[in-house]
Amino acid sequence: MVKALGWDYAESFLVQVSRALCEALDGQPVYRVTTTTFVFLHDGSAAERQEHIANVRQQFVQSLEIHGIPHQLDIAIGVLPAVDEIAGSDVVRALLTVIDVSREEGVCPRQFESVHAENQRNAFWLLSALPMAFTAADELSLHYQPKVRLRDGSCVGVEALIRWQHPVLGHISPAVFIALAEKTAQIRQITAWVVRHAVAQAAQWHARGLEVPIAINTSARDFESDELLRLLASQLKQHAVPPGLIEIEFTESAMASNPEVVRQRVQAIRELGVQVAIDDFGSGFSNLSYLKSIPADIMKIDRSFIRSLAEDEADQVIVPSIIHLAHQLGFSVVAEGVESERTARILHHLGCDFAQGYAIARPMPAEELEEWLGMVQ
Repeated sequence: MVKALGWDYAESFLVQVSRALCEALDGQPVYRVTTTTFVFLHDGSAAERQEHIANVRQQFVQSLEIHGIPHQLDIAIGVLPAVDEIAGSDVVRALLTVIDVSREEGVCPRQFESVHAENQRNAFWLLSALPMAFTAADELSLHYQPKVRLRDGSCVGVEALIRWQHPVLGHISPAVFIALAEKTAQIRQITAWVVRHAVAQAAQWHARGLEVPIAINTSARDFESDELLRLLASQLKQHAVPPGLIEIEFTESAMASNPEVVRQRVQAIRELGVQVAIDDFGSGFSNLSYLKSIPADIMKIDRSFIRSLAEDEADQVIVPSIIHLAHQLGFSVVAEGVESERTARILHHLGCDFAQGYAIARPMPAEELEEWLGMVQ
């Protein structure tokens, strides 16, 4: 809204929202605690609270009109009871947490629970510990999952996957710390760490005659600036790595905020000689209009379509359509999450080019990957 209509309009919009909230709450004061988050205090009965919440929800069923432009609001409501376990300094953080939970779970309103406070503390602790992991010698590492050609089973590359072994907590799942980091600027630090170590590993293998292309996952936040492009260019030059040995994977969500700028940045990466892949295709709201303009080489079908391909009739319709569409647009196709030989055979029959998943090999450290390559090649 700010980009399209300016700050003055955005402020008018937020003033109108606050007025609508006050009306729904019978004139009670409303406090704005972040750009789009409002809070009100309630000390009445539970029935009165439920009535106020119902009024708020009803208030925003219809579009809100500002300067003749209608806006349909998607609201989330969190309820924070007065509990002793939440310190005064943590109240706002707890409020924001329960609102996020309401939005993520689609439950409106969502009552704050003690587990939310615990999750909040754990998240804060992990994000605080992550910067130290970047400088530690033995906390972060890369594992590599092979990608094979379905026609003959030959390995055509690997995907670099970050792992975190904390000295106290032990293994921390990437699904946990990556998801947390993506809400902050730390996701860029993770990407930068992976780029540096993956390019260095590609250089080591190249020097020994092992030509193993390495795919690197990126986040939508990595395309908010030219930092990733500059880092890739400098690392390729520093390590004298042929750019064809590096592949950048990005999801369609990166295109959502500013498609043209992201397209230009992806194209600039491709002009370095680096391969580009659309990752997790189909996992979100796939915008087909992006496909005709994305300067990519590879499309990776999300594992949610592959996992039950052998049994699910819907997947048996969708997957061949995606493969055909990708080939018509000039993309090579990789199936992710291949967990059985039967699935691999079906994909080969459907014309899929490449596959990766547990049926082929699990992610493994560089030394184990070298042994695996020696056995399959």
